Amino acid sequence: MAGIETGAERRAALPPDLKLGWLSLWIAEGGKQTWLDMAAEVRESSFDILAFRGPMVQRSDFIAYAGDLEAFAAGSVDAAALRSQGGSLHLKLSRSEPGWMRLHVWLRWGHVEHNFTFGIGQDALNEAVAGARATMQRLENAGRGWRPRLLATIAADPAGTPEPIKVPQPASDDRIEDWDSGIETGDVTFRYEIDGYGWYGVEVRIGDATGEFGGGYLTDAMGDMLRGALAMLAGAHRFEFTCNAEPGLTRVTFERVDLRVVGGTRLSARAVHGCRVRVQEIDHFSGADAQVELDAVAHSPRALAEAIYRMAAPHFTDGAQPTNPAALAALEGALLAVREMEAAEIQASGAP
Repeated sequence: MAGIETGAERRAALPPDLKLGWLSLWIAEGGKQTWLDMAAEVRESSFDILAFRGPMVQRSDFIAYAGDLEAFAAGSVDAAALRSQGGSLHLKLSRSEPGWMRLHVWLRWGHVEHNFTFGIGQDALNEAVAGARATMQRLENAGRGWRPRLLATIAADPAGTPEPIKVPQPASDDRIEDWDSGIETGDVTFRYEIDGYGWYGVEVRIGDATGEFGGGYLTDAMGDMLRGALAMLAGAHRFEFTCNAEPGLTRVTFERVDLRVVGGTRLSARAVHGCRVRVQEIDHFSGADAQVELDAVAHSPRALAEAIYRMAAPHFTDGAQPTNPAALAALEGALLAVREMEAAEIQASGAP
């Protein structure tokens, strides 16, 4: 319904999206990208016990709850829970050994907390499952834009240690010899978690080395990582960004490094590049460099780019937008183009 953006507005204009016995929920996208805005009402018959608005629930948490709710209604699990990140809303369905089913509801606003427990019948569960399905379909149909397409391809063919393409070398005395830096490289993975509304944490692993950094809404770490991956894939020497954790500051640097040279003529010799990832804290008061959390080299800029893509894409697959989707779309397009380019070079070289 056009013009409705919050759970409270849906409650004022529409029947509940999900009803579980005495509990009714109205669920809106609210323009919060990865978050859903809710309104809750607890009502026994015509008596309105409590109306509550404003809990923010992650889309991914609601999607998981919808699946758990369906499994609970089918009798395959004995519990299903949903809670907001800040703890203002907590729902828990439970089934006791004799088969009694109950819904526990906790609603909290500041220091004021209300909790209710009441029985749930199978008909109410079936109605709730239907409401959850309809809500999921509505959120899916909202068309929050572009969706990533490359995850399956990268999962099936990950970028490992880069192998130079064999190129026929014409006879010449003007040769460049093989060279190796001796720098050790490792497989790279990134993990991005939302710690709460407006807060995030990132873990980076390269080989056996790990580092962590995080921040809040003042800085866009996911967007910066996507833009950095795109820059490194396109041949940039260095990309740097800062995360603000209020008060902590962290500088993250991607830097291209020369790993080795595959000798040949000046036309056929090729350099193989790795990508250094450096995570370093910054003193919040003086701005001076502080502790280094991670300093390691990934196999290649492409390996870094694909690791960041694998990290980010799942956060967009349900239609959410934790950052500008153009950044992920641009990286996806670049990765597809690089794969096509490498396949064409292999074909031209005659390599099997």
